[in-house]
Amino acid sequence: CASIPETLIESELFGYEEGAFTGAKKKGAIGKILQAHGGTLFLDEIGDMPKHLQARLLRVLQERKVNPLGAGKEVDVDVAVICATNKNLKEMIAQGEFREDLYYRLNGLVVRLPSLRQRSDFEVVTQKILKSLCENGASVTISPEVMKLFRAHHWPGNFRQLHNLLRTAVVMVGSQGVIEPMHLPDDFLEEHAQQQGPATRTASVQASPAENNTPAPAETDGQRLQDVALIAMTK
Repeated sequence: CASIPETLIESELFGYEEGAFTGAKKKGAIGKILQAHGGTLFLDEIGDMPKHLQARLLRVLQERKVNPLGAGKEVDVDVAVICATNKNLKEMIAQGEFREDLYYRLNGLVVRLPSLRQRSDFEVVTQKILKSLCENGASVTISPEVMKLFRAHHWPGNFRQLHNLLRTAVVMVGSQGVIEPMHLPDDFLEEHAQQQGPATRTASVQASPAENNTPAPAETDGQRLQDVALIAMTK
């Protein structure tokens, strides 16, 4: 619901007949709701659906009929609907941004997914992501120091942030090695220091290889991210 432009989401969901609007396909198009007939329709980011379309969706769910744009008749439709959102819909209702009747029409079974920092299986999730990033027999592990840092982090970017962070670290370590703090991007270390408070931030700055030009430990085959950036800048 967030990725489709507001001017197109109505035709994408409900479909349209030939000549319904300028630029329409000659034979029209079947909307996502009719495509899901007899199955399941998943609406991601339902909180971003324009309010005037919320009324149309409510009518479809209540009457089990859909009226494509430009069509002179309604079409029966049988779908199970699953919605997802990262917004607080009850707050949106209070602010007049989401229809209360649609909320309670959709509100059957609610499953709340915990954020990454709330996961009790954080280390299992981290190792699984790391394994998916190691290809061609590569063996990369995470040092206890980095894992402790990960567990204390707030992860505002949730799983995407962890995935991208590990992907960068794997590249910096190489095919064999252990992920150490020196393999993590500066912006992550700075973000973590800001979350932990002034004392931690000072310690992180003092330990930064970029500040004191401390050479990388001899036991690792990986390069420091700061060194790679410096080489790229000099070139």
